[in-house]
Amino acid sequence: MSGNAQDFKQKLEKQILAGRSDAQKKPDSAPEEWVVNEPKRITKPQTEAQKKLADLLKSSVPSKERVSDK
Repeated sequence: MSGNAQDFKQKLEKQILAGRSDAQKKPDSAPEEWVVNEPKRITKPQTEAQKKLADLLKSSVPSKERVSDK
């Protein structure tokens, strides 16, 4: 019985180690795909609504100079 338990434990450890090595490989490939798609999002022209929203956000956030004066 103890022999089976040891075998099971060794198999489990191998699976865990194999899972870790797979996990290390996957993040390396995923960011590359994300970076390839990134410029497409950046180069899209802004709509009028997006420009207004950006201006509104910039005006509502106090600048560093205003914060440091107080």
